[in-house]
Amino acid sequence: MATAASAAIRRGRAPLSGQIARAGYVLVAPGFALLVLVSGLPVVLALLLSFTDYNLIQAPHWVGLANYNRLATDNTFVVSVERSAEFVVMIVPSGTAISLLVALLIRNQLRGMGAIRTIVYIPQGISWVATALIWSWLYNPIYGLIDHILSLVGVAPVSWTTDFNTAMLSIVIMSIWRDIGFFGIIFLAALQGIPRSLYEAASIDGANRFASFRFVTLPMLGPTLFFVVVIWCIGGMQMFTQAFVLTNGGPVDATQTVVYTIYLTAFQFLKMGYASAQAFALFVAIVALTLVNRRLFRDQEYEL
Repeated sequence: MATAASAAIRRGRAPLSGQIARAGYVLVAPGFALLVLVSGLPVVLALLLSFTDYNLIQAPHWVGLANYNRLATDNTFVVSVERSAEFVVMIVPSGTAISLLVALLIRNQLRGMGAIRTIVYIPQGISWVATALIWSWLYNPIYGLIDHILSLVGVAPVSWTTDFNTAMLSIVIMSIWRDIGFFGIIFLAALQGIPRSLYEAASIDGANRFASFRFVTLPMLGPTLFFVVVIWCIGGMQMFTQAFVLTNGGPVDATQTVVYTIYLTAFQFLKMGYASAQAFALFVAIVALTLVNRRLFRDQEYEL
């Protein structure tokens, strides 16, 4: 009897549930359509364009896989991939470590810590163009603040943005300065979510601060580390504005990354089809890099 009553109740609610579902679809439809129109359609068109030869003047000419076959033999593109990989290798471990260190330093509930956290996060609100302009002044070998400080301790001026050996390093330092606040806050939130009982248990077992950090903090930060590393990698592979404003891709293509090469291919040489193929090659590389990171961090998931 109870089963029959429950079935009757469900039958009575079914029409209302269907109406709610349909109303939900109607409400979501405009936003979904806008997303498809603004994001999905351009991606599909760019993919089709990557199989053509198109210069913005003449009609697209279908060339099949010719653009993709050209990538492996295009020395400029190969070098730009190496530059992007160099940037990722330099910024991901150092940026992640510094961001975690910042989070550890600002997690204590001391007087004035709120203001310090705000100051640390402020650079994240500055656009990349403004950031690059600020640091171009700081890096200036004649009147730059950095070389002036170095001269006070007897260090000769460094050609930060005009030397092949230091140009990429100058972009890495600037990028870390701008983003450590964002990733530091993410690490801070993760640190505050670790139960104190775990540290107390480690202390009872005789663990010192280093042991607690190694065997409690780092394992519990596994998912957050995965997120931070992936975002650093994606941002690193897509780096463009820093090089465009600060070094203009130089010196001698020392900072000409993949996205910079795509920009030149599309808007300087008007090879839109080939630029689209380069862009999708970058997309595949980013997906592969994300999957590699996912595999490396596959066991770093914990339930409290």
